[in-house]
Amino acid sequence: MKLSELKKEKYPYILKFCSEVSCPDRKVIGREEDVKEILISLEKDIKPNVLITADPGSGKTTLVKEVRRVDVKRYYLEVNLSRIKNESSDAFKILIDEMIELAKETGKDIVLFMDEFHQLMNLNSSDASTSNDSVDPIKTILETSGKYNIKFLAATTEDEFLRFIESQGALNERFARYRLETLSESGTIATIRDFFQNTAKVQFSPDLPKKIFEFTKRYMPNRQQPRVSLDTSDEMQAQAKYEKVPVKYEHLVKAIKKSEGIDIDFHFDITKIKAYLNQRVLSQSYAINKIENILYLISVGLNPPGKPLGSIILTGPSGVGKTELAKALACVLFNGEKQLNRIDMAEFSDEKDVGNFRDSVIKIAKKKSSGIILFDEMEKASKKVNQTLLNVLDDAIITDEYHKKLNLDTFLMIGTSNVGHEVYAEITKYLSEERSKSDFDEEEYIDEKVTMIKRVLENHPNFSPELIARFDEVVPLLGLTNNVLFDIVENKMDEYKEKIESIFQIPVIYDKKVSDFVVYEKNFTGDKTAGNARTPLQYVKNIVMGEIAKQIAFRGDNDLTPIVVKQIGKAQYEDKMSKKTRAKIKAFNRISYTDILQKGKEKYSGQGIRFGVATDRRSVDSELTLRQIIEEIDGRLNQGQKSFSFSFVNDEENGTGIVKID
Repeated sequence: MKLSELKKEKYPYILKFCSEVSCPDRKVIGREEDVKEILISLEKDIKPNVLITADPGSGKTTLVKEVRRVDVKRYYLEVNLSRIKNESSDAFKILIDEMIELAKETGKDIVLFMDEFHQLMNLNSSDASTSNDSVDPIKTILETSGKYNIKFLAATTEDEFLRFIESQGALNERFARYRLETLSESGTIATIRDFFQNTAKVQFSPDLPKKIFEFTKRYMPNRQQPRVSLDTSDEMQAQAKYEKVPVKYEHLVKAIKKSEGIDIDFHFDITKIKAYLNQRVLSQSYAINKIENILYLISVGLNPPGKPLGSIILTGPSGVGKTELAKALACVLFNGEKQLNRIDMAEFSDEKDVGNFRDSVIKIAKKKSSGIILFDEMEKASKKVNQTLLNVLDDAIITDEYHKKLNLDTFLMIGTSNVGHEVYAEITKYLSEERSKSDFDEEEYIDEKVTMIKRVLENHPNFSPELIARFDEVVPLLGLTNNVLFDIVENKMDEYKEKIESIFQIPVIYDKKVSDFVVYEKNFTGDKTAGNARTPLQYVKNIVMGEIAKQIAFRGDNDLTPIVVKQIGKAQYEDKMSKKTRAKIKAFNRISYTDILQKGKEKYSGQGIRFGVATDRRSVDSELTLRQIIEEIDGRLNQGQKSFSFSFVNDEENGTGIVKID
C-alpha cells in the first residue's frame, strides 16, 4: 500500500502530515545489532514503542530507515511535527484516529516514526512540563497501542530528551528508550569506504577511510561519528570530481582546513617559531625558552593522551607581554589570533559564578575544535571557580548541563596572573645591576626565583597548591627595561605610521624626543621597576595617534603635506628639579613654499596672482593646515589683493613655526 492510494476524504490528516519512510539504497553498515534490538522491541505486547536517543550525527534517522528496509511486514509512516504544530490543537488527535482506522482497514501494523520527538512537547503549549492537547492522545494510545496495531518509533537527541521528555513521567514510561551508541571505528571506516565506492563512485586509496576517521576524531572531537566523517568524505569527493582525479590525502588536508581552519599538514619548525615569538614579544627569551619543550611535544604528537595539548601559567607584572605571547602562540600553532579564546576571569569573582564559568568553557568546546583557551587574570576569579580547572587540566573533559562530555584535548590551556609583583620588582632590580657581569648566569638565577613565584601563587587565597601543580609550566615574564620599552614604543609608532601612510598617503615624521617622552615621562606605574609596556602604548594610541588624527580631520582633500609629531616644552625627565612636566606631544603640518605655490597654481591659474617668499627658510612645522592658508588667500583676494609674500618663521626653542602672509 502507498499513500497515493489513500482517499483524501477519508485520511486527510495522514495525507497532509505524513510521508512514507524511505529505504536506504543498501544495507546500513555496522548497525545490525541495533536493528535487531529495535525489531525485538516492536514485537513486545506491553511496551512495543521505542524512543531512540543519541547525539546529533550518530545516525538515528538512518537506523530507522534500515529498520524499515528489513521489516517488510509493517507499514512505516513519518509524521511531520514541524507542520502539524501549526494546525489546530486537536490535529494530532485526529491524525491518531485516522491511523487507527487505517490499521483496521489494511489489517497491517503501522509504525509511526516521529523524528525530533521533543517537538511534540511544544505543540500547542508554551510550557514543556505541562500537559497539552498533542501529548494527551498519544499517552492514551501508547497504553494499548498493540491493541490498535499501531506502534510508535521516535527519535531525539540526548540533550532534548533530558530537557523536554524525561520530566514527562507518564509519556516517558510508555516508551522503551534505546540509547544509540556512536558507530564503532570499524563500522565508521566501512561506512566511509561504502560511501566512496557506491554513493560517490570515486577511486580512493585503501588507507584513506581510516585516515579520515582518525583525523576527524582528532581535529573535530566534539562532532559525532559517522556524520563528521561522511561530511568530510563528501567534501573530499566533491573536490576530486571537480579536479577530475581520484580522492587523495591532499583532499583530506583541504577539507579539514576549510572546515576547521587547521592545517593538518603543517610542520613545526621550532627554531623559526621561537624566532617569531622573540620578535613579537620583546625581551622575554627566558619565558619562550621555558615553553620550548611543550612546543616540541605538540609538534610530534607526544603530549600525554587524555590531557590538553599543554598547560601554562604566564606570570608577571601587568603589561609585560603575557597576552601578547598567548596571541603569538595562537598564530604559530593554530594559524591565527582567532583561535585564541579569552575568558576574563574577573567576571567570575563570586563563588556562585561556577556555572557561568563552566558555560564559557563549554561554549568554546562546542564552537571550536581546537585552539588556545586563555584564562586571563586568574587571581581575580573565586577559588571555587579556579578549582573547576582541576578536572579540565587532568582529563581535558568538561560536562555540559545534559551530562554530555566535551573533549578539550585539542586545546592549549594558558592562564595568566599578576600575583607576586614584589618578587618581580626584586628580580628586575637585581638583573639591572648584575646583567653586565661576565660570570652572571641569568637563567640559573631566574630558575631559582621560579620556586619563589610558585610558592606565592600557591599561597594566594584564590589558588591552591594542587591547582598550580596541575599546570605543566609556571612561566615568568620579566619586567621590561627602558631600552626594551623604547623598541616596543617605536615598533608600535612605526606600525601606526605605516597604516596612516597606506590609507591616507600622508607622510608621518616622528621627532626623536617623542619616544623619549613616552617612555620616560609617561611610564609611571605603582611599581616603576616592574617594567610595564601598557601605559606607554596606551599613550601612543590615545595621545600620539589622537594628535595625528586631529590634523588629518582638519585637512582638505588632496592635502598630502607631511605630519610631524613633536614634544613641545621641557619634560620632567629633562629637568630633574621640576615637580611637574611642562611638556606635551603635538602634531603639526610641515608647510613649505613649494606646497603653497603648487596649490596656488592649481587654483588661481590665469588670474594674475603673484606669489613670492620673503625669508631664506621655506618651510615650517605649523598648526595651520594648507587648507587654512588657502582660505586666508581667498579672503584677501576678495578684498582685492593680488600679490602675496610668504614668510616662514620658526620658533627654535620648540621647533614649531608660523606662516606669515603679506
